[in-house]
Amino acid sequence: MKAKLIPKGKAAPRCYARTTVVSKAQIFVTSESLTEVFAQKLQASNSKIKDFEVHHDVHGATLTGTIKKVVPLHFSIQGPVTTDGT
Repeated sequence: MKAKLIPKGKAAPRCYARTTVVSKAQIFVTSESLTEVFAQKLQASNSKIKDFEVHHDVHGATLTGTIKKVVPLHFSIQGPVTTDGT
């Protein structure tokens, strides 16, 4: 990670409060941690999606789970992952 600590003011005590500005970083996220985050969001929203899991590798991500409308329906969605907003 490459970052700068920028003081919030020119005089004490404000100069001791700093903002961290990150210019470059590598972030590693496990499939398990993504699954946990999504599971918490789905539970909080009372979603009908159950058994949700995220699996990712260098080629993209796979999302799986079960949704119950009338009968339980298993689903699997695969696709690329980008950080460019698309």
